Amino acid sequence: VRMLSDQGQQLADNISFQVGAGNTSNDRLAINFQSVDSSELGTGANGSQSSLEDLGTNAINTAATAQNAVEVVTRAIDDLQR
Repeated sequence: VRMLSDQGQQLADNISFQVGAGNTSNDRLAINFQSVDSSELGTGANGSQSSLEDLGTNAINTAATAQNAVEVVTRAIDDLQR
């Protein structure tokens, strides 16, 4: 799911904060936002493992599938921290 606008208002893909006393680029902190896709989150560094999107309603039916779900969520959190 990608959200490009909210009630017709275009959403920003970056933001700048004034952090210094001057008016130069050294006095500002810029943050660029990247899209997040559930089909990519949790797939690991090489992108070959299960993603958040792959976890279905049966994700915790057994101990083995529950352990896999925990690993997918852990990888997804790692992906968000990068």
